[in-house]
Amino acid sequence: MNDAVQPARLTVFVSYSVHDTSLVDTINGHLLPHARALFWGQDKVPGQDAWGTIYSWIDSADLVVVVLTGKTLSRALSVGNEVGYARKAGKRIIPLVGPEVPKGELGCLEGITYIRLDAEDPQRSISQLHDALARFAKEQETGRALALLGLVALGIIAFSK
Repeated sequence: MNDAVQPARLTVFVSYSVHDTSLVDTINGHLLPHARALFWGQDKVPGQDAWGTIYSWIDSADLVVVVLTGKTLSRALSVGNEVGYARKAGKRIIPLVGPEVPKGELGCLEGITYIRLDAEDPQRSISQLHDALARFAKEQETGRALALLGLVALGIIAFSK
């Protein structure tokens, strides 16, 4: 990963089944040096509206990581709601798909390029996720720089008249 990229500025919402909490904890441990992850098992606050909280996390996230395993397929409604909300909000979605999930079972993630979770070499999958975060961060940085240049150009035009 390119050291010049600052993915630590990213906020990532992680959508998953509660049956995959230990996997999400592992993924979070690898994300921590590079991004702030928001997910139910870590960030929920008792007494708050669950869906309102989740939707606010998605709104504040730069992108969404979806952990899709065989366990998720048996309880896909919540994950499907989160993915649907993220798609409607225009968020980039990066699915991490378990080896036991057939291509035809991607549901609401159909058509989105995903990272296959490698059961024998999970670090490989995590490395691919790091690379995707770094590319996204660089795109965001480039977009901000172009927007700033555009504002400067508009300012110059406005003051030159």
